[in-house]
Amino acid sequence: MGKRAANKLRNEQEIVDKAIQLFISKGAEATKISDIVAETNLAFGTFYNYFRSKSEIWDRIISDLFKTLVYQERLKATSIFDFIYTSIYPIMCAVDTSPYRELIVAAPSAFRDAYFRNKKLYVHLDIFEHDMRAHPAFEHLAEHEYKLSVYAVVGLCLETFIQSRQRKDGFSIEQITHYIASMYERGLSG
Repeated sequence: MGKRAANKLRNEQEIVDKAIQLFISKGAEATKISDIVAETNLAFGTFYNYFRSKSEIWDRIISDLFKTLVYQERLKATSIFDFIYTSIYPIMCAVDTSPYRELIVAAPSAFRDAYFRNKKLYVHLDIFEHDMRAHPAFEHLAEHEYKLSVYAVVGLCLETFIQSRQRKDGFSIEQITHYIASMYERGLSG
């Protein structure tokens, strides 16, 4: 990697890191682009070489989150519970790391909006649906229930985590994941 490319990556990451810190300390809505730039070593106009808006910064934050997700274990699942558990556990682990955990508590609406708007989520949803369709434990589902199941599990996963952290319930990611997988298995088995 050349010096120019390395500098570009460093500047972009600095903007993201400073934005995250400000979103946590000031709140997503209260943070202005000028606040972010003031925290960096960049000129104001330079910001726009990397991002056009705060929304694009949020897109990058969520894209970075999705880079950490791996779903290989669900392909080995032998039950509905194992399939759902191994599908959502990586999501729970990823959102329970810094800075995502702090962003969720400090700016849940902005995080939610960026998460569900992010194009990489759609890729993960499609892969999740594909894997569910291919797994024998789900062969009894009606055609439309595959997509609905994927939406429900992913949405419930994030929302349960957000509510648990905001209310300081103290639930572990293992407890949340186990509950969602158990609830889903009971719903499909009953």
